[in-house]
This record gives sequence, C-alpha cells and structure tokens, in this order.
Amino acid sequence: MTTRFRVSVRAFAAAIALVSSFAIAGDEPAAQFFVKKHHEELVQTLRLPASPARDSKLDEAMGTLIDFDDLVARAFGDPCPQGVAKCTNHWAAFTPKQRDEVRDLLKQLVRKQYKKNLQKTTAYELKMGATKPVAGMIRVRAEAFSTTDAREAPVRIDYFVVDDKGLRVVDVALESSSMTKNYYEQFHKMLMRSDQGYPHVVKKLKEKLHSE
Repeated sequence: MTTRFRVSVRAFAAAIALVSSFAIAGDEPAAQFFVKKHHEELVQTLRLPASPARDSKLDEAMGTLIDFDDLVARAFGDPCPQGVAKCTNHWAAFTPKQRDEVRDLLKQLVRKQYKKNLQKTTAYELKMGATKPVAGMIRVRAEAFSTTDAREAPVRIDYFVVDDKGLRVVDVALESSSMTKNYYEQFHKMLMRSDQGYPHVVKKLKEKLHSE
C-alpha cells in the first residue's frame, strides 16, 4: 500500500502565496484585513536572515493565521472535512495521549511543508474570485498565475475560513482537493485496517516528517 502525503509543490506554493485576501460571513472587510496583515507578516519574517529567532517568529505568525489544532482534528473526522458527507470521528476515539501524539506530528508536518513552500511564492500573481458559504464556512476562490512562465496553467485555490472563536483558516483546497479531506481519506483507510490502525498512522507520519 502506498501512502501519499505530498501535495503538488507548485500548487501548494501557489496556495501559500494566495493567502492574502478573502471574506467571511458577517464581516468581510475584517477577514480580509486579518488575512492580509498576517500574510504580510509571514513574508516580512522570511526576508530576515535565517536564525532560530526568525523561525520562532515565523511559527508564531503561522499559528495566528491558521488554526492547526482545528485542521488536525478535521483530518481525523472532527468535524467531517468539507466534501465528505459522512465520516467516522476517529478523533473522538483517540485517547488524550494519542491525540497529543498525532496532533504534534501532523502540525509539525504541515508547518514544515508550509515554510518550505512559502519560499517559492514570489513568482505568482493573485486574482481573487467570489466567496460562497460552504458547510458553515466561507469559501473564497482564487487563481494564481505564474509571472515567470506565461504558458503555465493557473492554479485554482479555495480557502475556508470560520469566525466562531476569532478569524481563522481551517482548510485549504488546491484544484478542488481539500487538504483535510485528503488527509482524512488516507488516515481512515489505515485506521480501518486491522493490520494497520493507529500505530501505522504514527509510523507513516514520522516517516513523512523525517523525509521532508
């Protein structure tokens, strides 16, 4: 069985580049200001000389923009990722110790991929699309166009934002492929197999984290 955690580098890089402006039900200007502000903070931080202090500041800025705890829970079915009509809430079945373990591993993986691909976003130009309510969130569609290769097809990105306890990004979809949905489908298959289960999920996350 081959487990695929990798998202297209080009698409993921474009997705990170596009985190600059989108709307949320009830207070669209506030959401746009929030995301633009923290995206600019990320870019400015990356321009600083590499150092542990810079990396710490970058992690803090990413955590302000993206709710990684929520993203991880959704990846295990709490709640069902958008695009999955019915799902198993594996998160509820985990012990507190198991939750802490997979939360830490998946957060590390997403953060690591995020930082690596954020470096590649300067060659994309953003064009925003319309917003649409989806499953209690607001989906904002955008397209990224390469500024270095006119022949490269634009990348379509959907951002999902909620404002139940402050503005926060809880999912990103690349070419209609939701990050939380992709993770859920991979984890669900492993967790439902008697010869794999939770230990296999942890094993695969560690392997992927160390290979990045």
